[in-house]
Amino acid sequence: MSQQLSRQQIAWRVAQDIPEGAYVYLDSGMPLMVADHVPDGREVIFHSDSFAMVRGGHIDFSVLGACQVAGNGDLANRDLPQGRKAPAVGGAMDLAVGAKNVFVMMEYFSRDGSCKIVPTCTLPLTGQRCVTTIYTDIAVLDLIDGKVVLRELIDGITLYTLQAETPVELQVSPQLRLLTVPAPGAG
Repeated sequence: MSQQLSRQQIAWRVAQDIPEGAYVYLDSGMPLMVADHVPDGREVIFHSDSFAMVRGGHIDFSVLGACQVAGNGDLANRDLPQGRKAPAVGGAMDLAVGAKNVFVMMEYFSRDGSCKIVPTCTLPLTGQRCVTTIYTDIAVLDLIDGKVVLRELIDGITLYTLQAETPVELQVSPQLRLLTVPAPGAG
């Protein structure tokens, strides 16, 4: 397999899809890196502490991390610590359902090697059918009408290999292209 994208490169890729004038909520962790990669001259309004904006439906894009995304767009972005009975998702539920678009940033595979794109989330749900696009270290995928559509893929991975490692059926965009980003430290 070719070199996977770094977290900074994933953030760069997300930033390219945020249009001029968008109102964007960035979750903590990796999503905060997106603000550093907005193209020069593009005006984007970031909100990271205004739930009134989220709850009022004024946020165009919510950028969140995830532990799992189901093929239907369900999101689990928090894991339960051992022995815990209730999820600690906090405001993430508002972020998942209050934004017009939900962009998820994550590695394609978890530490144990399992794919994070799953038929059904086994972790507590943050939001149902809310994810619109998944940005990972090896691919960009859109969730459209209950289907996972592969839009971009890094060099060195075939569609056959990716599908063999992904427990949901992948559809291929007619505009499938190579996922390319600037070298680390550039862009």
